This record gives sequence, structure tokens and C-alpha cells, in this order.
Amino acid sequence: HMLSSGAFNALLKTLEEPPSYVIFILATTEQSKIPVTVLSRCQRYDFKRITAETIAARLRYVADQSDIAAEDAALSLIAQGAAGGLRDALSTLDQCAALAEPVVTEQLVRDILGLVGREHIEKSLRAIAAGDAPAALSVVAEVVEKGRDLRQLTAELIRELRAAMVYQAAGEAAGREMTSTSSEMLAEEAALFPPEAFAPMIGRLNEVLGELRWTTEPRIAVETAFLSLCRPVAAGLEKAAAETGPVGGTADEARLAHLEKQVAVLTAQLAARSAAVSSGDSPSCRVCARRSRAVCSGSLSSPLM
Repeated sequence: HMLSSGAFNALLKTLEEPPSYVIFILATTEQSKIPVTVLSRCQRYDFKRITAETIAARLRYVADQSDIAAEDAALSLIAQGAAGGLRDALSTLDQCAALAEPVVTEQLVRDILGLVGREHIEKSLRAIAAGDAPAALSVVAEVVEKGRDLRQLTAELIRELRAAMVYQAAGEAAGREMTSTSSEMLAEEAALFPPEAFAPMIGRLNEVLGELRWTTEPRIAVETAFLSLCRPVAAGLEKAAAETGPVGGTADEARLAHLEKQVAVLTAQLAARSAAVSSGDSPSCRVCARRSRAVCSGSLSSPLM
């Protein structure tokens, strides 16, 4: 896709009548930039990202063939960090094998990839669920002290919330390729939050992830986000649950109940006014009656025109 239009036109003639001993293999990540005249003369094969399970299995094969002792959890973590690229996964395995003493461990992979670590993610989730702002801020402080990237902390927290959300909604049916967290831990994390809390939390963290690209004070941005996540869980959700009744009622149900109460009040007020008007006992009705009689008598006494 880096070729110019003139270069493509020069190549086109050779593609139309290639020598019998030549096979052209054109590879690109931006197929939209390839001219249609070139695409029409090629057999097209679309490559997809490799699943984490497939990459982990291949890494195990390479490690066994190369006499590299590696933990399964470490290979699974490398596969997830590769994001579907086997070449990147093999490069990471090579780096880990060069630095490993006897065995490639999960902690070694986390250090090489610059990952924050399970303990910080778990502390963050539990602090947010409990509305414990000091505990949430202490996690940020620990990550900064260890020299980890706050952007990485935010990204890992988003992935963990997503995994817990999917587990809560579908169990083991889908979504396990993006996390190495055990099913037992995912069940505990999913139980910390109501279903409607996941989307706002993930959205807020995604906003921070965008802010961290340009802000000069990343710690302030992350701390502000953590505080905003702690407060709704500690106060807002509990208040909403108290107002809407039993736990599990959705926001739509709460709004519907509030509207029904308003309609009932307005209906009662209209009924009371209708009864007062129809009875004719109100002062305004007697005044209107006197005015009607005065108008009628005046009109009868006036001369005809």
C-alpha cells in the first residue's frame, strides 16, 4: 500500500502476463489503498488474528522443543499480550527465556511486559465496590512508586471489568480470551457490582485513557477517575436502591414508578376541581351567575335597533 499510482501501473503489466517461474505475493494491512485493477488480478486471502488459546499452544510447543521451562500461566499471559500476533508472542518468549533463571514465570512476564499485576487490579475493584476512596488512591500511589505506567493500570482495569461483566451476563460462554483470571475470581469480581454499574465504570475509564494521551499530570487524571468511581458505588447506587425498592430494580422501572405517582396526583387534583365546578357552590360560580343575569336583563331592556 506504500506504492505510488505510477508504481502500481508499472507493476500491472507484469501482473497481467507474469513469467511462468514467478509468483507474486502482495501483503498489506490497508487493502483499501490497493487499486482495483491490481486486486482483480490477484487471489485474495484475508488473515485474521490468532486466538490466545492457539498462540499459547504454539508457545508451549516451541518451549518444549527448545528446552525452555515455562509456566502455563506465563505462556497464557504472553499470548494475551500478543493481541493475536504470533511473531510478537515468540519474541516475548525469547526475551523471557534469556532473562529467566530456571523457569519463565508469570511474574517475569509481567515485569517484561510492564503489566501492573493482579494484586493491584483486585485492590482497585474491591476499593471501588466498597466506595473506599483512600484504598483506591493508595493503589495509584503504589503503582507510581513501582514505576508502572498508569495508562497500563487503566487499560488492565478496563479489561478486568469487561471480563467480570461478560462473566456475570454469560458465564463461561464467551469473553475469556482477553483475561487469564480464573473463573472463581471472576465470579467474585462480578458479584461486587450490579449489572447496570459496569457500563458507566468502563466508559469513565475509557475517558481517562483518552485523557492520558495528552495530559501532563496522569496521576491526577487517574486519581480523579478513581474517586468518581468510588462515590457512585458508595452513595449513588445505595441511594437509588433505597428509593426504587428492592435491589435489582432498573433505572427505567424507577422512572416509571415516579411518573405513575405523578399521574395519580394530577388525576386526583383534576377530579377535585371537576367536582367543585359541577356543584356550583364556589364563590366564582355565584359571581358568574349574577353577571349572566345582569347581562340578560340589560339586553332585554334596551331598545331594538
